[in-house]
This record gives sequence, C-alpha cells and structure tokens, in this order.
Amino acid sequence: MKFDIRWLVCATAALVACQSTPNSSADSSAVGEGFSKQVMEAGPAPISPADFPVSDRVNYQARPSRMIVFIGDGMGHAAVTAASYAQSEPLSMLSMPDVGFMTTHEHEFLTTDSAAGATAIATGHKTHFEGVSVRPGTTREQESEPEHQLSTLFGAAASAGRATGLIATSRITHATPAAFAAHRSNRGQYDDIALDYLRYKPAVMLGAGTRFFEERADKRDLFAEFEAEGYTVARSADEVRAASGGQGPLLGLMHRSDMPSASSGERAMSLEEMVKVAIEVLDRESPQGYVLMVEGSQIDWAGHDLDGPGVVSETLDMDRAVAHALGYARERTDTLVVVTADHETGGMSVLDPPYASRYMMLLGGEERAYRMTLPDDYDVSAHDEPLPPSVVHHPLPRVGRFGPVESADPRMTTSFGFMSVGSRAFWDGSRRYSASHTAVMVPIFAEGPAAAEVAAARDNAQLGATLQKLAAAPDDEAARQPGSAGPEPRPKNVILLVGDGLGLASLSAGLYSRGELATLSMEHRALMATHALDRLVNDSAGSATAIASGRRSRVGVVGMAPATAGGDLLPVRSALAEAALKGKRTGIVTTTSLTHATPAAFFAHRASRAQEAAIAGDFLTFGQRLGRSHGVDVAIGGGARYFRTSHLDALRAQEYAVSTELPERLAAGQPHLVVLADEGLPPAAERGADNPGAPTLEAMTERALDYLHQDEAGFLLVVEGGQIDWALHGLDRGEGLLAEIADFDAAVARALAFAESEGDTLVIATSDHDHTLSVLDNHYGYHSGHCGVMSACGGPFEGIALPVATEGLTNAQGFAATELQGEFGAPTMTLQYDWIVQEVARRVQMGGPHSGNMVPLFASGPRAAELGRLRDQPQLGQWLTRWASGN
Repeated sequence: MKFDIRWLVCATAALVACQSTPNSSADSSAVGEGFSKQVMEAGPAPISPADFPVSDRVNYQARPSRMIVFIGDGMGHAAVTAASYAQSEPLSMLSMPDVGFMTTHEHEFLTTDSAAGATAIATGHKTHFEGVSVRPGTTREQESEPEHQLSTLFGAAASAGRATGLIATSRITHATPAAFAAHRSNRGQYDDIALDYLRYKPAVMLGAGTRFFEERADKRDLFAEFEAEGYTVARSADEVRAASGGQGPLLGLMHRSDMPSASSGERAMSLEEMVKVAIEVLDRESPQGYVLMVEGSQIDWAGHDLDGPGVVSETLDMDRAVAHALGYARERTDTLVVVTADHETGGMSVLDPPYASRYMMLLGGEERAYRMTLPDDYDVSAHDEPLPPSVVHHPLPRVGRFGPVESADPRMTTSFGFMSVGSRAFWDGSRRYSASHTAVMVPIFAEGPAAAEVAAARDNAQLGATLQKLAAAPDDEAARQPGSAGPEPRPKNVILLVGDGLGLASLSAGLYSRGELATLSMEHRALMATHALDRLVNDSAGSATAIASGRRSRVGVVGMAPATAGGDLLPVRSALAEAALKGKRTGIVTTTSLTHATPAAFFAHRASRAQEAAIAGDFLTFGQRLGRSHGVDVAIGGGARYFRTSHLDALRAQEYAVSTELPERLAAGQPHLVVLADEGLPPAAERGADNPGAPTLEAMTERALDYLHQDEAGFLLVVEGGQIDWALHGLDRGEGLLAEIADFDAAVARALAFAESEGDTLVIATSDHDHTLSVLDNHYGYHSGHCGVMSACGGPFEGIALPVATEGLTNAQGFAATELQGEFGAPTMTLQYDWIVQEVARRVQMGGPHSGNMVPLFASGPRAAELGRLRDQPQLGQWLTRWASGN
C-alpha cells in the first residue's frame, strides 16, 4: 500500500494544534459574520514583543579604512537563533542592517573544514581540504613557493599601509586565524604557522597557544624573536591589559594550548575584552586604518561535541565582542564590521519541549534516548566530562521581550543532525568523537561603509574577494566621501511568495541540486524570528497570521490574535483586506488547499486552522465583510472538498468565474476561483506547465499576474509553495523535496521577470517557519570514520546520494578535481533531519516537526532595502499593512 504523505502532514499538524489551546472571545463558527464590523476596525492585537533596533544609518564614507571581521567558527543560523532566545534578546549581530547568505563549499568537496573555509574568506579563492591559503593541491614541498601561495586579506591591507590583527579563542595558530597570515598545505602544521606570523607581523595577536612559540621541535624561541621585532609579549591577562597602554605591536597568548570554554569561568580574558584591547593597539599603531580578524573558535568545538548549551554560550561570548565593536564603529564613519561563519557544525536545530518530548517519548524517554547515542561499553560514571546529551532543554528567561511570552513551558530545545548523533553510538573510543560539519549556507551580517556590497556575496570566496578589494583600496578623498541614500519610490504592486517550511538548509539543497536559484539572486536579504505567543516553534497558521496582519498570535490560529498576552482572540485585519479596501486587486495562489493555514490567514478568522469548511465559508463572505461585491479577485489552488455546492453557487452570484482547470487566460472584468484538486495539488514532480488540471506554481503565478496587472491601482498577490512543507514533514531526502523547492523558485523567477518588465513591483520571498533539515556530502565525517550509523560505513542506515550540479554554482570548478577527491569521488549530497526525528521514523510512521530556526527573507524592487532590516515576522506583516493602506 502506498504511503500517503498527506495523512502524515495532517497528523503532524494535529500534533501541533492539540498542544495549543487558544482562547476565543466568541463562537469561532460565527467569526465570519458576527465579527464583520469589528474586523474592519484596527485589529487590537499585540505586535512583536521585541522592537529590533536595526541601524538605518547611511552617512558612512564610501570605503572603509577600518575593518573588523568576526568569524563564528561553525556558527549557523540555528546557533544565532538559539543564542537569541537563550538571552531573551536578539543578538547584537542581528542589529546590523545588511544581511546575506553564502555557500561554504571548498575546492573539491561540498562540505568544508575550517582551514579551507577561512582560506576562501581570507583570500577570495577556494583551496583543498585542510589547506591554509595555498592553491589547491599544493604539497608541503611546494607551500613555500610564492606561486603556490594565495594572496591574503592581510597582505592587501599591508599593501595599502594598514595594520592587521588576529584574535581567537583557540590557539592562535589554529586553522581560521592561520588562513589570514600563513601559507601551509595542512592546517596541522602549527609550528610552521607560527613562523609565518613572523613574516606577516600582525600588529596585535591575542588568544592562546604559547607552546607553539616556546616549546617547539626546532627549539626556537619565537617569543624572543618577536620581542626582537619590537613586540611586547604578554602571557597573562594582566600583562595584556598593561601592554594595551604602551607602545609597539602586541603578542598576547594567555594559555598554553587553547583557551578554556566560555562557560568554564577559566578563560583568562573574554573575547569582548580582547577586541577592546586590539582596537586600542591598532588605533595607536595604525591610525590610518587596519584589518582585524576575530574568531569565536569554540562555537565549532561545542557543535562537534553535540553540546547545545556550549554552542549557545560560545555564540553569546562572541556576540558580546560584536557589541563592543559595533559601539566603537557607530562613533565613526570609516569602520566596517562584518560577522559571518566558515561553515555550520552538527546540523543543529532549535525545537521546543512540546515537539521534542513527543519524539523522546517514542524513543523510551530522555535517558534511554541519550543511552542510544553512546557506545555499548561507554560508562558515563567513569568520565569526569562524559559525552553530552545531544538533546537538551534550555530554560528561557522570564524577563525580556523576545520569545513566546505565553508559553506554559518556557524552555528551548537544541538537537543535532542524524548522522553525527547516530554515529556516536558506533564510536570506537579512539581520538575524540567529532560531529560533522554541514554544507548549509551561513549568514553574513554587515554594517558600515560598503556593507551592502559585502552582504551581497553569495559564496565565501566572493566575500573574500570583496574584503580584499576594500582592504587594498587607497584611503583617498574619494574613499572619504560620505554615502547617501535618497528616498525610493513606493511600489505599486507587491508579490509575496511564501515557501512553506523553506529554511536555509532547503535553499542550500535546492542550490546544490539545481546550480542556481532565482530566490538567492534577490537584492536584499533578512533573517526573521518566527515564534508564536505560546510556542517557541510556530506552525503555518500562527506564522502566516503574523505575516498577513503584523500581529503575533498562537499556534493553530488563523487571522486572529489577542489584544494582550493571555487575552481572548479577536479577528485581525490582513494586508490583503487592507489592499482590497484601498481599491487594489488581490490574489492568492497555492499548491495546497485555499483553506489551508497560510492562504486562510489572509481572509479568514478562526481559532483553529482545522476548521477548513468554515474557512471556505470565510472566503465566501470576505467581500461582504469588506463592503464589496466580492472578496479575493483571483484565487488558484486546491480545496474543492471544502467548497460545497451552495458555496460555489453563492460565489457565482458574486460574479465569480469558477473553474476546475487553469484557463489559458483569466477573463478581465470578473473575479476568478480556480479549484484544481480535492485538497492539495499533486506533488511538484507530477505537475507540468502545460497541464491545466495540475499546473506548476510558476504557471499559476503567471496567470494571476496577467490578470492582476491590468488594474492601474496596483495589486497584492500572495503565492504559497505549500508542499515544500509537506515533503519536509514526510522526511523526504530525495527528488521529491528538491522538486518542490525548484517549483517554488521557478515561481519566484516568474515574479522577478514580471517586476523587471513593470518596474514598479516589489517582490518578497520568505518562509513561515523552518524544519530540521541539513545538508551533508560524501566526504566530511566519512574521512574521519565518524559515520558509523551510515551503510557506507557499515551501519544500518542507507543514505541517499544525490547528484550535485556542476553548472551554475559559484566557485565550484574544483568539483571536477578527481585527483584531490581520491576514493571519495565526485561530490554528492545527502540530506538529513534531526536525529530524534529520523530515529523515531525508523520505528514508527511519524512525520518531522517544524523548528524554531530563524528564516530567510529576500526582496527586490522599490523599497526592498526596508525589508532587509526586518528581524521578526510580525514586522513583515506590519510593513505590508502600511503599504496596503497607502502609507
């Protein structure tokens, strides 16, 4: 019997809905009629409980003379999300106005290590696995030859007369700092990397690793050699502080190997204080400008250990340093601050206890689930620091204004990807167990001169090339000219495309499978929180209500929200309703049912998303509630089973043209309802542009645009790629999910083409929430043997090797480098979900959950830059409502 994914999706949605018990101030069956007057008034519901202070300053000079580049090693978007919720305030890096997302693949493989990842940022070029700023394939014998060395950001700064600085919470000779001031064929050459620092002579180096300077195999005393070059050498925090007020360059290494973890309380100096000292030294030694690289090294180490609290602690430690740098930069006009990562580690996801506990229960409880991730002979009591549980519930502060303020269980859950967690049980105890990096895109945050140019990078080598160009530019009169930004025209039309469940991992998978995505080409980008009032992890109803109305609501609620936290639900006006009231045309297109949660939030008001028959009734009465002859001008999707004959007759009485196939052209002068399926449409792989009964999302979008653009008053079109979410709930790890992503992206491409031809249209593409998906390859993890759960390593689980595109990808020429790939062969991609999710699915039929990870937003067209400063989902709804009302 064929497994029905729709049943699984419905069951998962019910799981979410049953954990939310929204209060309603009236019988929800009467909302459409009894509340018609109230809903047309200003919706009395709370907006975001956090006001994100995102900088809108524009009076920077044209090019920076000072650059502070932060690299959170292993810091993916889930780490940024988790750390924000853990402190009940958005991270300082989220206040930076320009946001981007970049790929991190190395030269010959899809998943990078830190050396190759940092090399791309430091040089603008890819290198081989574990290479440090050398050309791909360089050997140890060749590494000292100039023709095999890649020019670095620090070299570019020096050529322009600017000083440089390195800070790390690891040994200063570790992979990431090394890439900026060393050239070695392998990152493990710590003694040699320390020698390279003598050649580059950064004006300040702070961190750890004294043994690579004074306990060397060659018996050289590099501390003495640095002192001979005029450096002050400091071996303690007090000595570093004292040296900051002195003269000359500073080498301050405060621990023998690496710094202790941020949470240990044993770190000699915080990253924030090291940044403060470094800026003081650089301003003193190089008033004309500098480049400072700061690494939050141990975010990655915590991810490798599957230690969620460690990831949060290290991310917060780095963010405090970011806050100091931003405070410094905001007093100047010449300082660019950049925050990014070299890769993501562990496939971490943000969940909440109502979701996670259900899966844990099916695994026999938290203790049994933890034991399942340990080797059979592993004795927890015999270890001072035993392997940490991969699933941890973090208490959330009850103070602050960021998070689910109504939650009955104020905790956040962090969890990690299937291969890394599942393989730990197969670990033989040799070396240290280490979770895998992933190939998921990582965020870029930028503020200051040329920040928009920096955030536009779509690959880490592109970012590196941009930084080099800026560092090498002369500090001339042209560079010091202030920037400016004039007022942008107001868009006449807005096209909002919502990829249901489409997170950064899904976009990464889509990109690597197809080679390019139109969505990623859009001019401005943002990262948004998605939580509900009552749950950290939202569903499509609560999140769509936030997008549609600008009002944060509860899980499972459609088009309603309380006036105050804990209050009764009241109907809220959507941007679609506002647009219709102002005389604009309106449209809804979806691959699911028109009565499903996301489209329903734009015209219905129900305390439960499950009331789909009643939601169909709300579609019928939408025009009446607006005081118009009809409601939505064009609606295309599924849901025939919910539109009864009486509904359809009533809609025809409103002059709707009702059809069950997509017409070649939608006739002007009357509204249209096109109902193509009983519930949702067939999956993307079964639909076609020339199939009127099962068309692509692009074809449906094109028909709606052809119809809507005939009105001079403008329009708002909402397009949902709803079955990305269904594929993710079904834990699809193959072409089914990739086809849904491609189907959505083709609709985005169609919208962008329309906007380019019209010139007055803003296109927005975003998601309502994320899932637990992450992206692996056929090398990382396998190279170290930490892959025991996978069949390729002798384990019980069969991964699906997906082909990686060779055309269209940026800086992916090395994917054909067979001489470097060895036994692993050409790159392939494997998709995984959270361990508890996939492990349960191996035992029972249960779909995957949503996650609380922040989601990307993309915008192109008039005023798109305003969308780039959004950090919270209700802010998007507020912006749409203001636009629809003419403000």
